[in-house]
Amino acid sequence: ESHLELAKTILREKFIVGMSDQMDETFRQLEMYYGWSEEKVGCVKFHLHSAPSNKNKYPEVDQGGQVWNAIATKNKYDMALYYYALELFGNRSEKMFRKEKAIN
Repeated sequence: ESHLELAKTILREKFIVGMSDQMDETFRQLEMYYGWSEEKVGCVKFHLHSAPSNKNKYPEVDQGGQVWNAIATKNKYDMALYYYALELFGNRSEKMFRKEKAIN
């Protein structure tokens, strides 16, 4: 339990959290954080959407099913950290959206 709390603190204080299934928002946050701007219009969109790096297909596991529950139990701290990362990502997105609106 204390390792989970330490991991949450490190994640919150030392990392920029991005989500692979939300690459547009992840990249928008990185652009704002680092002050990046696109030099060639469409370049970012092409690389984010036209050339996915993970094309592996994995079988779907039913949430709440026997396999799901076995994996979730075995990895409960990883799951807790993942859900915390989602929360951080959402919170940062809201803050940056408000900041971006204030600038414009």
